[in-house]
This record gives sequence, structure tokens and C-alpha cells, in this order.
Amino acid sequence: MMPYASLALPLRGVLGLFAFLLFLLLAYNVIRCLELGLGAKRTAADGLLLATGLLLFALLNAAISGEAGQALIPFAGQIPAPVYLGALAILTAAALFRLRGVLTLERRSLSVTSVKQSLDHLPTGVLFYFPGGLTKLVNEAMERTARELTGQPVRNGAEFWQTVSEGELAGRLAGGETPIVRLPDGSAVGFRRYETTLDGRLLYEVIAADLTEEVRLNSELREKQERVRLVNVRLKALMGRIKYTVMEREAAEMRARIHDRFGHALLHARRYVREPEEADRKELLEEWRGTIRPLLAETQGDWQTPFDSMTEEAEALGIRLMIDGELPREAHLRALVGTAVSVHLANVLRHAEGTEATVRIRETAGEYEVTFENNGRPPFGPIRETGGLRNLRAEAERNGGTLAIAAEPAFRMTLKLPKEEPNDAL
Repeated sequence: MMPYASLALPLRGVLGLFAFLLFLLLAYNVIRCLELGLGAKRTAADGLLLATGLLLFALLNAAISGEAGQALIPFAGQIPAPVYLGALAILTAAALFRLRGVLTLERRSLSVTSVKQSLDHLPTGVLFYFPGGLTKLVNEAMERTARELTGQPVRNGAEFWQTVSEGELAGRLAGGETPIVRLPDGSAVGFRRYETTLDGRLLYEVIAADLTEEVRLNSELREKQERVRLVNVRLKALMGRIKYTVMEREAAEMRARIHDRFGHALLHARRYVREPEEADRKELLEEWRGTIRPLLAETQGDWQTPFDSMTEEAEALGIRLMIDGELPREAHLRALVGTAVSVHLANVLRHAEGTEATVRIRETAGEYEVTFENNGRPPFGPIRETGGLRNLRAEAERNGGTLAIAAEPAFRMTLKLPKEEPNDAL
């Protein structure tokens, strides 16, 4: 039979490489047996095959190395080539058979590797670490999240949790025990930490879940709640307006009735003057008493003044209105200041979200200075005069006054009104 040394050198090199790969496969089988805990007999059998593969690889390598190899193992090159080929074939078949058994048991059994692989397929991030920060297990989802937040993988579990819960993160939406962070791609991740034990030792478990949809729904819910709140505010203001509108209508009807009675009394008086003998003097006097009595009794109620109306409206809106100073006595200024108070209340409620509105009135020889402040949040930027403010400025200028608005350090609106009514004022 042809000795192995007589084969061509390239062919011997290929067989030597094949023997090396076969040795690696046998070593993998032994390692997996140890990890899966398949028992001493099975591991010993795989170890025997590994030793046989190592011996075969050493013989083939000595036969390829020439004189140096023959000096180490003199008979390596003299072994017939079919013997080497048969040994390689048998070991290959045994290695593949054992590999098939290892893979089958791996699919059917639970091991550290299988647990890690299963956790890596989860979309939820998982991190286990000991109190000192030593990580026990981190899956791929948590690693990706950590890289996006901190730029590096999880090296210390305690430091990572501190960064997530208390650190300065650009996309933080919430902190504390249930932090929520927005990632650079726009998605939101929520974290939660639990305590457990492992072999009597305290172990922390951190879960990172995708909360993008929940955050979006919460944002939409807050916007809808704000719109509902504004609608409720307007409804309350409208109900307050309706109250005083009804009162004013009833007062107008009363004045109309008094006017009619006064007209009838005048007609009877005229008739009495012209034809005294035809009129009943006692009846005429009683009619005049009935006409004048409501005029003597009727006084302007508190609800009829614009400022008391604004106070009632403010209370309905949940705002405490405080007026410091004497209100203008001039009719045209009372109406204008009443409009300014109404505009101020609307701005405090809608923009400043305050609970108190202060109106300070200072009187000089020729004008009134009215200052409006509140306890709400200051404006974020320059104030745009639209709607009520724009109309108020126009009304103040039409009456010869001025309107100044300041945004820093807090909102302040100052209205200066001359006492004398302009000739062209409406």
C-alpha cells in the first residue's frame, strides 16, 4: 500500500487542514457537553474522540513537516495513506453524529446560552446587576438603548440606572423610579427597576419597554383635556354673563313699565288740569304715588356695576380679583376700565394660568393710572397684541389714553386715562 509520505505535498496539506478543522469540531462538542451538563460518560466519550482527533492531526502534521516531523514521529510518513483517510472519515462521521446530538439536546434543554439567546430576541431591554454594579446579564435590546442614550454599552449596572433615573439626559420626559426618556430617533423608552435574589444575594432587574405609543396618546389626551378646560372656562364665563344679562333685561322691563305708568299719570294730570270736574282727584293722587314709589325705592344694585359684575365673573372662573384703589367716577372711564378688567381676566386664565388678578388704581389731578398684574407664569417671549389687547389699546387711545405692556420680569399692563372726556370720543 502507498505510504502517506509518497503523496503529493499539496494533497497532504489539504488533509492536514481538514484534520485541524475536524479537531476544532470535536473540541466544540466537548465544550457544549460541559455547558449543557450532559453527564460524565457522554463528556468522556467526546473527550476520547477529541484526543483521537488531536493524535491524528499530530501524525498528519509530522508527515507534512518532512525531516523535522519524521525526527519527532519517525513512522508518521510510513503509515499507509488509506489508513489516514479511513481514520479521517470515521472521526468525521463520529463528530457530526455527536454534533447532531448536542444540537438536539440544546433545543430541548434550558441552559445559560439558550436563556441569553432567548433574551436577545426580546424587543424589551433586560439588565440584571448586583448592588455593586457588576452586571449579570444584559440583552441586545438594552445594549442598543444604552448606546443611544450614553454612547457606550452597559459597563456598570448601578451607574447606568443612576444615569437613566437622575442623570442629565436631553430627551428626559420623566424621572424618579419610573423614568421615561425619548431617544434620538423619536421613540420613547420607559424604565422600571425591580429587586430579586439569586443564591441569597440581592439582584436588581431593570426593564426597558417601548412607550412611544403610550406617550403619544398621553400627549393627545392632555391636549384634549386642555381644550375641554378652555371650553368649560368659556361656558362658566358665558353663564356668568347670562346671569347679568337676565338681570339687566328685567331692569329694562321694569323701567319700561315705570315709563308707561308715568305716561298714563301725565295724561290723567293733563286731563285734570283741563277738566277738573271730570277727573277724580283722589284716584289721580293715588296713581302718582304708585308711579313715584318705585322711583324712590329703586337704587342701583351691586350687580349693576361693571366691576362687581367682573368680580362675580372672576369667582366663576376660579380667579380671585383684587382691586386696590378708588374706581373712576367718570361713566366713560368706568366702562373702559371694566373692559380692561375683562381682558385681563381672560389673559390670566388662558395664557398665564394664574389664580389671582390684581388691579391697582392711582388717581392724580388729571388722570387715572391703572396697573394690571397676576400671579401666573410670565410670558415666554414678546407679547402679540391680538383680539382683546388690540381692541383695548384702540379704545384707550380713542379716549385720549395710553396702554403699556411689559413681559419681563413678569407681566404688567399699565393703562393711563385722562379724566376729561375728548370731544371726539364715542
